[in-house]
Amino acid sequence: MSTPPVPMTLVAAARGPRILGARRRPSCCARFFCGPFAISGYNTGDPIAGSCDNDALLAWLPCYIGRVYSAFIWKPNPSHIVGDGTQRIISHRCLAIFCVGGIFCLGGPPVISFWEEGDLCSGICRGDAIWYAFCCSALCWTPNELHFQRNEEMDGGGPRSGGKAPVNQSTGATQARRRVDRVANAKAKDLMMFEELEAALQEAQPLPETRPGTTSRPGTTSRPGTHSRPGSRATPSNGSKKEP
Repeated sequence: MSTPPVPMTLVAAARGPRILGARRRPSCCARFFCGPFAISGYNTGDPIAGSCDNDALLAWLPCYIGRVYSAFIWKPNPSHIVGDGTQRIISHRCLAIFCVGGIFCLGGPPVISFWEEGDLCSGICRGDAIWYAFCCSALCWTPNELHFQRNEEMDGGGPRSGGKAPVNQSTGATQARRRVDRVANAKAKDLMMFEELEAALQEAQPLPETRPGTTSRPGTTSRPGTHSRPGSRATPSNGSKKEP
């Protein structure tokens, strides 16, 4: 059973919004005691998926050679990150608990610590890890997004738009980004509709009615019972005509 993807985290930066990565550089303790899994967790985001590939394969060398290599020779390289750099997953929970947790005889805490904080050792006494100290109980663990940590010191992130984008965003991260874009587009459309409505209301305002050929002076009023036509003289209401 794989852990679900966690929505991306956006932060304000001097050059625009930035997406935080989720690949924490493994601690010395994790590299020494869990070298292959720590290297795999940084490179692939899964402590099991890449534990026998590339750099992680050298960490299996016997006679402490592998531990010395992973703890003191191997260096985290953001260019080696594959998959979605904004995520950490546990694709094979049972296998991870048996292999990673079996090294410390702790069961689930190292695996839970990796998913929550990005390191196999630093969070074994915090969050949900402290409550699942036995292998069988860790199988019932439910990931909590509130405990999933990202910060600016982690690798795998990138700018929100322009420049180099984050490495291979997953379906969950892509959907979260699309939701943000849809909200922004909806607000832009609402603003355009408001401006068009305001312009239409201004055009629809009634103009003062004026009759052709007539003008009115300020402060003057027409006499009752009289009317005027264009090009004709005004006549009194009693029907009498003015003599020339």
